[in-house]
Amino acid sequence: MRATLHVRKRCLLTLIIATIATLTLLGPIVFIHFPRTCIPHVNSQYSAYPVSTSNKTPSIVMLSGERCMATNPESKCRLLGDSSYHSRREYIEHHQGRYLLRDNFTSHFESVAAEGYIPAWAKVSILLEELDRGEHDWIFWIDTDALIVNMDIQLERFIDTRYSLMITKDLHFLNAGVFMLKVNEWSRQYFRAIWDRRDTSMNEQDYMITLLEDPAYEGESHVKYLPQCSFNSYWEVKALYEMYRPGDFIIHWAGHNFSPSSFSDWKQGRFIKLPF
Repeated sequence: MRATLHVRKRCLLTLIIATIATLTLLGPIVFIHFPRTCIPHVNSQYSAYPVSTSNKTPSIVMLSGERCMATNPESKCRLLGDSSYHSRREYIEHHQGRYLLRDNFTSHFESVAAEGYIPAWAKVSILLEELDRGEHDWIFWIDTDALIVNMDIQLERFIDTRYSLMITKDLHFLNAGVFMLKVNEWSRQYFRAIWDRRDTSMNEQDYMITLLEDPAYEGESHVKYLPQCSFNSYWEVKALYEMYRPGDFIIHWAGHNFSPSSFSDWKQGRFIKLPF
């Protein structure tokens, strides 16, 4: 009897190890349907989503970087740039003018490059210009290495009017590649402070994190952290809560979460969904 139980335990252990190994090898091609909520419920009192025809639809502008000009065919910019560029336009067209798109900011990138800063600092300059313009209620920023893959999701669904910044976290705290920003004085002061701290050794995300830890900016009152799958799903990272699943809004190939092979895998396997 003991020998039989021992054999059963070994078989069960072998099966578990084999399953884990299979999931690790297949990565995001295998979509495990664990429960999760990518669009959190917001009380209608604090939501900008038009739950009735009487509610005013908020004015939202989508901002992104310029179209990729790199010549290296294997660079992330080149591999993702055109797809990202066209996905933004497809999204705007799909929503029939509900949102405005601005993504031609060559002068901002040239300016930060001339001062010796990495291109990411152009994002802060672009945001400040839009905040000072004050023509919209909200700004939706999306990096050029993020790709909209579900055209049906409306930006209003993520808005909670009690907060100024809606952003997601990953293993390294917040990710500044995609976020929703309210056009108000807090946002202006926050990004002006980030811009004033710019240097050649750090990126804008580092300062975004640092300032939110400063009590003066009252991060708990102004920042709402959404589930990562709201608009920051990863394709290659194997952590289940980060991993892309069909129906997610945006895939973000941030930092280590990109390789030419991973993008090729996505194009080949994006519609594969196994029933477990």
